[in-house]
Amino acid sequence: QYVETLQYLIDTDFTKKTGIPVILSLMPNEQKLILAASSGNVPDIALSISNWIPFELAIRKALYPLSDFPDFFEVVSKDYNIETLLPMVIEDKVYGVTETQNFYVLFYRKDIISNLDIPLPNTWDDVKKILPELQRRGMNFFIPMCEQTTKYFNTTAPFFFQNDAKLYSRDGLKAALNEENSVKAFELMTDLFSVYGMPEQVANFYNSFRYGRIPIGVGDFGLYVVLSNAADELYGVWDIALSPGVVSAEGVVKRYQVSGDRADVVFANSDKKEKAWIFLKWWLSKETQVKFARTLVNRYGPTYLWNTANVNAFKELDFIDERHKKVILNQWKWIREVQRHPGGYMTEREVSNIWNRVVVEGYPLRTSIDRSVIIVNRELERKLTEFGYIKEGKPVKPYKMYANMEEFVKENLGARASVVLDNQRKLWGDTYGN
Repeated sequence: QYVETLQYLIDTDFTKKTGIPVILSLMPNEQKLILAASSGNVPDIALSISNWIPFELAIRKALYPLSDFPDFFEVVSKDYNIETLLPMVIEDKVYGVTETQNFYVLFYRKDIISNLDIPLPNTWDDVKKILPELQRRGMNFFIPMCEQTTKYFNTTAPFFFQNDAKLYSRDGLKAALNEENSVKAFELMTDLFSVYGMPEQVANFYNSFRYGRIPIGVGDFGLYVVLSNAADELYGVWDIALSPGVVSAEGVVKRYQVSGDRADVVFANSDKKEKAWIFLKWWLSKETQVKFARTLVNRYGPTYLWNTANVNAFKELDFIDERHKKVILNQWKWIREVQRHPGGYMTEREVSNIWNRVVVEGYPLRTSIDRSVIIVNRELERKLTEFGYIKEGKPVKPYKMYANMEEFVKENLGARASVVLDNQRKLWGDTYGN
């Protein structure tokens, strides 16, 4: 349905306006793009791929850097949160652009929370305070880590960001998991389970929420769609709020969450790069995104809700409750993404292993971290050697790690940086940069 709808819009709008024909083809397994790139048999553009794939393609020289188009940042920064580009950054280039965007917000049962007279938590300390009250009645609180055996970055990284922690050293040569702020992040994400009794495994938050066993927790876009369309008995008795965070020294609650979902790329061996960029600008524009989202819902129903990453397009979608839309937009101001690293898979795995050792197996936190840092550093060195950043055991160039996209823009765009950051401030208002 998505491909048919987009092809219809291309034929009736884009091609008619530009004279550029575009043929879409469905690829059942997106990971085969990496194999296809190695053989040189790739399309001009790939749409709606997972936002970790552009890095895997780009590090192998298979993608054209979108940031080489002169107007890339000016175009994207007017409608998109540029923080979502960070997973597609290598050195001073950006190799993909965000198409759809997730969100993590606090879901709660208004009827149950009201009857228990429990305040909505604003911080993780507030969550700790309400947990005994919930547990006394056989209930609990949910976070996405509860549904994962392996704890991926989409569930662990927010704890690092909220505690001003880093995953890697500035030059990308070492892991920073044993730095003090990182230890604070680990303490928070493990204490919630081992000390405060959050459930280690939840088979399905939707069902637990529906039956009142877990009446409050952090969920994403997928849960929002299901609750909006498949739980008629909950109509009017659930709501959303901003996700909990950590209070900064300035008194601001840092609610950072990852949100990247799907991305678009242009392949390096395409001989139609300029036409590809013209197409992407049309496809990612506010007008096209609004038209596509409305066409999907009108044709196939409200379960086909399109989670566009175009913020200005999202503001105009009229099939999302306005109060909910306001919460989601406010949460999107707190997007922070994990920059990909050639050895990042090992970092992600060991962060998960540390949690499992401490919470499930009962090992001390500090020794678990130290053990994992040795493993991660060994793999980082191996992968950086593979891709030419280390030769004969010595670094020949840094693998630059950025704290956020604002830092990337300031370091690499020169005089253009002020225009890009001004666009972001106009998009988000005075809260940009918090």
